[in-house]
Amino acid sequence: MKVQSLSDFIWGRIGDGWLVSRDASMLLAASAVASVSGTVALSWRWPPRQPLLIVPVALGGLFLISAMERYWIKCDQGSRMARRIWFFVLTFGLWFGAALYYVFVYLPQVRREWRQT
Repeated sequence: MKVQSLSDFIWGRIGDGWLVSRDASMLLAASAVASVSGTVALSWRWPPRQPLLIVPVALGGLFLISAMERYWIKCDQGSRMARRIWFFVLTFGLWFGAALYYVFVYLPQVRREWRQT
């Protein structure tokens, strides 16, 4: 089996069904809060007193970016224009962009899907 990328390798094993689950939503919310608030806290106090704070901020941010890009690619039901705009937000916004996408696109679409099932 040829692996196209590390992201496909990881998300291929987890599956896109998990990405729209309640557990995933809660984990992504925690990642969004940790990465954004941690980045703000670190920017106020650099160099940090607790350098170990950098690790969860970075890991949470990378997980959030990866998951929101995967959702955008596989599951997003927005219009073509909205998807183009969010592409740039996700690409250049780092985890701040991914956190915005989580709040304004992912959560409403996933909640709508939960209500339908």
